Amino acid sequence: MTVARPGVQESDREARAQQRPLSIWLQITPIFLAFVFSWAKLSYFNLPPKTQLENDWYDWGKEEAIRAVIGNAATLAILYAPLCLLSARKRYIGALILDTLITLIVLADMIHFRFYGDIISLAAAGSAWQIALIWRSIVALLSPGDVLLFVDILLGVVLLRPYGRVARSRRTERLRWRAASATALGIAGCFAVLVPIRIVRADTDSVFQYRYFRFFGARKIGLLNYHFFEAGEDLKRTFETATPEERRRERAALAYVARWHDTAMTRSPLYGVARGKNLIIVMVESLHKFPLGLEIDGTAVMPNMTSFASRSLYFDRFFSQSADGTTSDGEFTSLQSLYPLPAGSVQAQFPTNNYRGVPRILADHGYATMSAHAFFGDLFNMRTVHPRLGFQRSFFKEDYKLNDVIGLGLSDVEFFRQTLPRLKGEPRPFMAYMITLSTHHPWKPAENYEGMDVGKLKGSFLGQYIQSMHRFDAGFGEFIDSLQKTGLLDQSVVVVYGDHKADLGRTDERAREALGRLFGSRPGWTPPDSGFDYRYWQLMNQLPLIIHLPGDRDARQISTTAGHLDIAPTVLNLLGIGDSNMTTFGRDVSGGVEDFVVLRNGSFAYGDTVCVTPNASAALAKCNNSRTGERLEPAKYEARFAEARARLSASDLIIQRNLIPTK
Repeated sequence: MTVARPGVQESDREARAQQRPLSIWLQITPIFLAFVFSWAKLSYFNLPPKTQLENDWYDWGKEEAIRAVIGNAATLAILYAPLCLLSARKRYIGALILDTLITLIVLADMIHFRFYGDIISLAAAGSAWQIALIWRSIVALLSPGDVLLFVDILLGVVLLRPYGRVARSRRTERLRWRAASATALGIAGCFAVLVPIRIVRADTDSVFQYRYFRFFGARKIGLLNYHFFEAGEDLKRTFETATPEERRRERAALAYVARWHDTAMTRSPLYGVARGKNLIIVMVESLHKFPLGLEIDGTAVMPNMTSFASRSLYFDRFFSQSADGTTSDGEFTSLQSLYPLPAGSVQAQFPTNNYRGVPRILADHGYATMSAHAFFGDLFNMRTVHPRLGFQRSFFKEDYKLNDVIGLGLSDVEFFRQTLPRLKGEPRPFMAYMITLSTHHPWKPAENYEGMDVGKLKGSFLGQYIQSMHRFDAGFGEFIDSLQKTGLLDQSVVVVYGDHKADLGRTDERAREALGRLFGSRPGWTPPDSGFDYRYWQLMNQLPLIIHLPGDRDARQISTTAGHLDIAPTVLNLLGIGDSNMTTFGRDVSGGVEDFVVLRNGSFAYGDTVCVTPNASAALAKCNNSRTGERLEPAKYEARFAEARARLSASDLIIQRNLIPTK
């Protein structure tokens, strides 16, 4: 070991003291430029023209934008301040790393916004490893302009070595001056950050209380500030103790469910019509209602499913109750009949909870239960959650022969073909839950597949979606024919529904305009003075629910408002299982009894009334009669909004506190 001599150390200090000082310009410029570039990227969400999402809800002005960009600068000042304490070269590297991290956050939010119409939640970010499973969708959401986000970083990397050589040959300012600079920048940031703090505390329109559309919060206080706010709220909830008040809330939530249970399981005239029959459920990826019955230049988009709907109970007022968890929400809401979480996926955040949904209840009544999804079982923790939901056997990607791959994986045609023998081999009665895959975003056409001619929509986002649904329909028709030939169709209740909306056009104006042309309406869908695009909202939030009974029994169209949560109690009653003791916020809709359907953000539909809100309250709500187009006064429905909030709150508490009884 070499021990430095005091004389040598002294001479090194003298040598450094004799070096020419590094110019103020070279000391300040790197951290200043990194600060400015980071600020510009964060402010992208505050300075661009309004999105359609905002046109529906908010009238943003210059004052709001100024406060948000001040909030961005304040947080950056606090983050960059400690770098001032470092030597010039280390400060350069630190600024480069911080700028890169902020850029990645901005890019993640931009990609998430393009698909979901909202910035990413921390709960969803916790499942970021799943990106590798759906990388094709991520790539499709990237834009050539995204490269501009990294220009400054690439330039910084290129200049790192020459800057380092210069910095090593010159003397950095004394520590006391660096400390003074860090203190001044940090104090300035702390004072400026009071602006977003005051906005959060005021919360004049409940954006921060309900945290459903996170984008609105980011527009108010800045992107990074909103993520910090959300992290603080989640952390606070994590460390909440079981106070008497919390226990009281838990008891109230369970009491609410107990009161609702009688309504949920009220027996309709169809109670028990399929007693002892098999149950086959097909959840279709991204399936909207509008392709059913739609023709383009005389060609039907989904002729097989449209025909199947005419032979079944067809619910034409079925609304999507999925949220941030997309496919996993469609699964959880329909099988467990509880609401999804406001951010992230239930199955990703609470995979080991107690669940007692349809498969568990049917297993208790002697059914063999199986699930099938020709994709990775680790997605949304399906491999862990499915047994807890009550599935005795599950089949995933490794159980299928990938002989026809479309998009993310096995084509639906092959999925149906390879699953059918498993259905025929199941003990009777059985429940089979099938999740399709090939209609997943980005709906790229398969090679060597001509598909249907979509006319002027060819090559467009909407055209690709329609072609994808047409291709799926061919496989679905073959599957139904096979069930008919094997006798399974008349021995089973077959349920078909969409897992979540595809959000066509919410962040893509060209797709929105194409939808307007497709349905014979100009862009905007409603007169310019009406303010809210309620017909477009319905088009994007309505999915099909088809329940086919053996022998085409009681086939008819039912216009009762319904949602994902209603599937479980409806099928259980049709199967004659009324003693399920299920924790549910749905109800049996086969009898046509009306009730209002609550979406995750507190919007609701009830009969012809549609009330849409971004924050679970009447304050910013837009209400319309969906039949006449008449605008309605949201204040008249305050009691319904309060009921919606009560249902959502009770459901969240049951999930977060693991309050579902096992029997």
